[in-house]
This record gives sequence, structure tokens and C-alpha cells, in this order.
Amino acid sequence: MRQRSARRLVAALAMGLVVGLGACSSKESRFARHLENAEAFEAEDKNKEALLELRSALQIDPKSAEVNFRIAELLAKENKLGDASFFYRETTRLDPNRTDAALAEAKLITFDDTARAEELVSQVIEREPGNATAYVRRSEIALARSKSGDAL
Repeated sequence: MRQRSARRLVAALAMGLVVGLGACSSKESRFARHLENAEAFEAEDKNKEALLELRSALQIDPKSAEVNFRIAELLAKENKLGDASFFYRETTRLDPNRTDAALAEAKLITFDDTARAEELVSQVIEREPGNATAYVRRSEIALARSKSGDAL
């Protein structure tokens, strides 16, 4: 009797493990499928559909800096700059090494929040002193502040 119970317990645990592993790979495959669909929609200039696919991928993996960045890029393309700024900021929060996202956010907020834009650019220059785009952004911020001498 004890042996049967032990076998049933082992079988149930094994079944649970198999189902659990299947769910993981299914989750990963769904994530990959959403990214592939988004890429196909982007290639066809169907940005709304691509955004839906990317947001679905983000629901599966909310900590994906790459998906946040791609959403930001599409939103910027659609002139939804406030939303794009949020997703660029989220990208940088999730992956502080994504200087492309920090500089993209800085560009979007140059006129609305010059202090934040300058902070972002300074952080990039500190981390990557040879980043030419960061110096361009710094000049743009100086122009936004009407300091053409600093921009040069």
C-alpha cells in the first residue's frame, strides 16, 4: 500500500514537472512569436499591429528592455512622444547600459524638461566619453536654453 502511494506521488510530481516545463517553453515560444509578428508588421509599416504584438510580448516578459525600446521607437514614429518617453525611460531603468534609450529620451524631452535631458546626456558622456550622439544632444539642449555659444 505504501509503495503504491509512493509511486503515485512520484508519478504526480513527474507529471507536474513535465507540465511545468512545457508551460515554460510555451511561454518562450509565444514571446518569440509575438516578436516575429511585430517584426513582420513593422516591415509592412503596420505600426499599430506591431505595437499590439510588442505589448503582448511585454505582458509575457515585462522586464524585457529590448521590447520596451522597440515600443518606444514605434511610438516615437507615431508622434506619441509622451508614451515613447515613458518606454525609453523604462528601457533605461531595466538596462542602465542602454545609452541609446537614454539619448532618445533626452531628445524627446529637450524642450519640456531640459534638466532631465541634461542629466541623461551627462550620464551617457560619463559612461561613454566617445559617444558622439551624446555631444550632439548636449548641443541641442544648449540651443533649447538659448545658449548658442555653449552649443558650439
